[in-house]
Amino acid sequence: MQPIFLAAIVVIAFLSPVTGSPRNVATWIVCTLMTIGVFTSPGWGMRLAFVVVTLLSPVIRMLLRNGWALTVQPLVFYFRHRFVAHRSLVALEPGDPLSLAAAPQLDEHVRDAVALGFRSRGRAALAIARSTIVTELLERDEGRLWVSLTIVLRAKPEPVILDCWARLATGEALTVNNSARVSSSAAVPGFLYWRLPSLTRVADVVRACEGVAERTAAIIPVPLEKDLLTFLHSRTREHIEGQRKAGYYRHDASADVYRPTLKGAYRLYWMLLPPLTGFFDRRDRERERTLLTELGMTPIAERAMPVSLVAEYRQHALAIALLLLIALLGLELPKWIASLLL
Repeated sequence: MQPIFLAAIVVIAFLSPVTGSPRNVATWIVCTLMTIGVFTSPGWGMRLAFVVVTLLSPVIRMLLRNGWALTVQPLVFYFRHRFVAHRSLVALEPGDPLSLAAAPQLDEHVRDAVALGFRSRGRAALAIARSTIVTELLERDEGRLWVSLTIVLRAKPEPVILDCWARLATGEALTVNNSARVSSSAAVPGFLYWRLPSLTRVADVVRACEGVAERTAAIIPVPLEKDLLTFLHSRTREHIEGQRKAGYYRHDASADVYRPTLKGAYRLYWMLLPPLTGFFDRRDRERERTLLTELGMTPIAERAMPVSLVAEYRQHALAIALLLLIALLGLELPKWIASLLL
């Protein structure tokens, strides 16, 4: 039975990322099989094999998940993805269920923005796959500065993305936000983008946006001439058109949709997954520290960075040592402990 249990651990570790099995469920199954295998194996070699394979299962899972995402998923994205955000946003009324679902997290930041002199222009939503994005748009000084507060409605709450936007006299669009994730969009002419992930307040994001603008060019007001959806669709189309001109998207005029190019599809996944995402995250945080120092700003709270796999092993070093000890001694462990104590 031991070889069957050992093979099951390997199969679960390999298949859980592909089948989409919840990580905690797969972990409990693997740990259960390891425990059974360790205490039913007669020799230390097989017990050690169970422990080693179990300890390496996170590495196997990570390698398979990243390998799949860096090779196969970009091709799936290339053939199936259709970008329609430039024409498919919907306005939300105050009593709309989506607006009410987003209110607990958005309202606090809306109040902070209003206290800074911003005026709300309404909320809009965009359905993407299994989630829905809700955005509230606010402006100040007749469109001199715009703030958008964005949340993704999912079972597990995510932080609100605070975004400040302005049009510069150079014609460029300046965007400053606090997204926790590295941006998958390429840097293209006509757009200036600053990611400041440690900022948690609207006031700080707005101050940083104004500080960057002061060092770059004067701000040109962009008033809301029509309705909210027309404004959002226009801004979204401008952004995706910039990506198209850079070769990352192509426009299907017959259906009015944007489809990724192969270069764009692979760039998106390579930017969002190790090893490159860690490099770009460190680059953004270094740029952020330099900018905030120059502006005389101190972030309210440093957001925790994702824990690396090496750090996870280091944190559980004592448990790993205990597992190896159990593997080597097996049922003799109680006798060995007793001999040390007596």
